[in-house]
Amino acid sequence: MKALRKILGVVVLLLAILFAATAVVWALHKQGAMPTVAVLEPHLAHLRDAAWWLVAVCGAAALFWLISALSLLRNTRQAFVPFLAG
Repeated sequence: MKALRKILGVVVLLLAILFAATAVVWALHKQGAMPTVAVLEPHLAHLRDAAWWLVAVCGAAALFWLISALSLLRNTRQAFVPFLAG
């Protein structure tokens, strides 16, 4: 059972890292600090037009999943509630 918790912890940790990177790249793109490829410019317009609260929700989900992953890796009991919150 401990091995399963470790595997799930690593998977949730990777998910948290992915969402945190997404939030950072999204925020940088909204501020204009991210270089873009001209071919992708029509698709990236949706990212620029999105509200800032969506970026904050993405970052909050990453934070909750990070808490859940650390809880799984440390073998504490409260890993499911932060995962659901994320």
